[in-house]
Amino acid sequence: MRRCARTFCPQTYRAASAGVQVLATVHVEAERDRSEQVPETAWLHEMNASHGLPNAVVAHAWFDQPDTEECLLSHLRYPLVRGIRSKPVTSATPGQSVAGQPGSMQDEAWLRGFSLLQKYGLSWDMRVPAWHLPEAAQVAAMFPQVPMVLNHHGFAWDRSEEGLQRWRGWMETLARQPNVHVKLSEFGLRDQPWDQQANAHCARHTGHIRLAALHVRQQLSGGGPAYSLSTLGKSRLAYAGWSHRRSTTGRDERQCAALLPH
Repeated sequence: MRRCARTFCPQTYRAASAGVQVLATVHVEAERDRSEQVPETAWLHEMNASHGLPNAVVAHAWFDQPDTEECLLSHLRYPLVRGIRSKPVTSATPGQSVAGQPGSMQDEAWLRGFSLLQKYGLSWDMRVPAWHLPEAAQVAAMFPQVPMVLNHHGFAWDRSEEGLQRWRGWMETLARQPNVHVKLSEFGLRDQPWDQQANAHCARHTGHIRLAALHVRQQLSGGGPAYSLSTLGKSRLAYAGWSHRRSTTGRDERQCAALLPH
């Protein structure tokens, strides 16, 4: 962690991304201090005023708390806020179930809070283990007007052939929902060296799943200093070229324009 635990402000980002055509940037909540959710959003707007970055903000709010709506309205005082990342309660392994527990994707309080995203026109960044993707698909079907962004390619943690087959099945279930997008990031595995061939294999499978669902809804993600720990930057650029050949320039520009301040 010492290698990436450093100040990484707009000037650092511009130096790190030199040579890449960056059209716009999105800051996804940093999991720093949940008592400072809204101050984090305020600080990001100060960064934008001073440096022109970020261009959009995905903030944090818990969906199952009594003050969920108050928190969302506080975020919405800031014009760059486009969505919320909030992690539901999940199980540690595929064989366990937390269905119906407080904070889970079946919890009535959680769903009531989630419905506020539709009320206020916000998106949801979802970060859940792969075995919860069918449950996420049910939430997507319940709220078709809420754009949902699956973080980190759905976490293909089990790279055995059987594990990848299960991951593909779960991803295909989620991909059937037209309001779901996938973020191409976090292909590395914990406590393992970067494996270019295996990770590129996962990236290609992610793209094929999207194409099979007749929707090219992919986002390429950069994680700042964390990505400097491996050769991920090179693989991101390689995959960007692979993905771009399967999309349309006009659609890319429209999606990018949607991020910018209204």
